[in-house]
Amino acid sequence: VAERILIGAATAPLTGVGIFLGLDGSDYEFRAGDPAGSFIHWDATNLTISGAVITLGSGSSPGIQGWTQDLVFSPTDNDTVAWASGTLTLADGTAFSISGGNTGNMTAVTYIYLDTAVSTTAYQTSTTATDSVGANKILVAVAEDVADAAKDAEFVVYGGSGDVGVSKTILASVIAADVITFNEIAGNTITGAEINTMNLTAKTLTADTGIVGGWTLSGGELSSGNTAIDATGQIIRMGATAFSTTAGIWMGLDGGVYKFRVGNPAVNQPRLVWDGTTLSISERLLYDTGALATFEDGAGVVQGSIYGTLRSINIDALNVCTFEVGSVPVAEIALAGFFLEAGKAIFPRSLDNTTYYHGTVAATHAFVVSNTERLLVNASGITVTGQGVFSNSVTIDNPDEWLLLTDTVTSGSVDLTFQNATTGTGAAGFQVGIT
Repeated sequence: VAERILIGAATAPLTGVGIFLGLDGSDYEFRAGDPAGSFIHWDATNLTISGAVITLGSGSSPGIQGWTQDLVFSPTDNDTVAWASGTLTLADGTAFSISGGNTGNMTAVTYIYLDTAVSTTAYQTSTTATDSVGANKILVAVAEDVADAAKDAEFVVYGGSGDVGVSKTILASVIAADVITFNEIAGNTITGAEINTMNLTAKTLTADTGIVGGWTLSGGELSSGNTAIDATGQIIRMGATAFSTTAGIWMGLDGGVYKFRVGNPAVNQPRLVWDGTTLSISERLLYDTGALATFEDGAGVVQGSIYGTLRSINIDALNVCTFEVGSVPVAEIALAGFFLEAGKAIFPRSLDNTTYYHGTVAATHAFVVSNTERLLVNASGITVTGQGVFSNSVTIDNPDEWLLLTDTVTSGSVDLTFQNATTGTGAAGFQVGIT
């Protein structure tokens, strides 16, 4: 076969151990080695190496070698990056002592590289990317200025102890506003020790648990001691645990109704209650001055006693109310010690009871002195009843004419006298009785 050199057992480009050099078909090829093991083969288009490249030869171009460096880079301001002196070492052992330097004032992306054809002791800089690659060149770092003068210039360093990022850590001064979200922060990695201040201005803090200024946040409730604000239940409470439980203050939604209570819900304990329909004042009502407004009982709205310096009361439908001794000034008392106001009166609730009420039905408008011997005043008139010896007088006086009923104990007689006040006793009238 013409145009071939065969050495060893080689008979074709990939057949037989040895060397094949020559024409194969229309291509001139080269192969050396064992095509079933380690070999090198050029097929007129691609170079194939099957085996290991142990080391580069001495003097190989720096651009095709591995390398490392120990120079430290840092930002000077928003448009300058500097580096301290150090050593760059190639894979073949060649070492270059590099002097410190900087980028100068950058206005665009700047490439920092070693070009041994220019200098073996200083890094070069260029704003053209292609200047940093090629024979005898190693791209060491890339830097860029930032517009904000309060920030630092950015840079990325390659190889050895060089940095990926900004000076081994991403400085706060180079982080743009509002770019770090919860997706970039690992859970449970930021604690109070890393937070400089808890003063938040014009921002929203969202939390579902925790302690804020001594207040415990749990779900929708903020609490401290016996005080709580429950946003979920729509309740504010201090001391009280429920609308009808424990003394204190309770305000909020209960059974679908908004209610309010101040005081002790226990029986015979003072409290002010709004149950969504009725305002209740239990036990005592303190009032020192001014006018006391209308009280309506309905189902025991006002119970207990009223005391203080009472000036005026408008009694409309007051059901159960006791006036304590000395609670109403003497100057305000009328009708044998019972207070009247604007034609209204307080009447006995029962014949042997010291609690009083004012009724709205004519038949109940009554005043009773006692159960056994009494004066009854109602819509039917005036009735005097008694037991045993009765020696009192009842006078009904209509300015000028009056009725006098007299019981004379000594004679056992009862005299009834109608008389005109201008004529004297018995002068103009008649008398009925036992003589």
